[in-house]
Amino acid sequence: MQTNKKIKVYQGPEVWGTPNASPFCTKLLCFLNASKIPYEVKEFNPMKAPKGKMPYIEYDGRYFGDSQLIMSFLSQEFSVDLDAPLTEHQKSISHSCRRMLEEGTYFLILWSRWGIDENWSVIRKAYFANMPAPMKYFLPEILRRSVKRSAMGQGTARHTFDELEKILDEDMYSLSQLMSKSGPYFHGETFTSIDCTVFAFLASLLSAPLPVPFGKKWKDHQQFQDYIQQVKSNFFPQ
Repeated sequence: MQTNKKIKVYQGPEVWGTPNASPFCTKLLCFLNASKIPYEVKEFNPMKAPKGKMPYIEYDGRYFGDSQLIMSFLSQEFSVDLDAPLTEHQKSISHSCRRMLEEGTYFLILWSRWGIDENWSVIRKAYFANMPAPMKYFLPEILRRSVKRSAMGQGTARHTFDELEKILDEDMYSLSQLMSKSGPYFHGETFTSIDCTVFAFLASLLSAPLPVPFGKKWKDHQQFQDYIQQVKSNFFPQ
């Protein structure tokens, strides 16, 4: 494993006791910690982001975007394979679960934060409080309009709140059934790459103190809470 080149990870702020405001940033940090790849955190700069989103990394003079593509690249670069113990069937389950969370559940969480006015006031303060002036006075609203347009085009913003809750319940129930009952991690005793995603999304969803709670029936779900604490204690020790 190469360890002489430290990776620079560009991301958003830590919030609510979670590693990052963005589940995709938390996912990448979890992977780096589990893989024991050295890194340092830097403030996100949208002007340098190769895909216009966070997280992105700087490594050996080059920039890389998209959390999953970054993880694939670093796995090869540092000879890491968190999924080596898995069967092809297990890998396929991991892939399907990741796509559910990242391409479905994510937009539900996004809309609950950026689309609901009462929640947006909390999100704006948490996400942008440390942004320098004058950007902090106009950029958040520009970004919010962009997010709302995207959510409308994607379809999530076309649903009622009750409909969104129902969709989320179906996602969370499916996740609870897919997760192993015989070990602390998704596939049992061994931490694998899907745990980076599952932890990131559960931590993000269940930690947000929103005036209009979203997914509140799952906040005290023992399986999820035990899982979050297990990953935190092993890969994000205080």
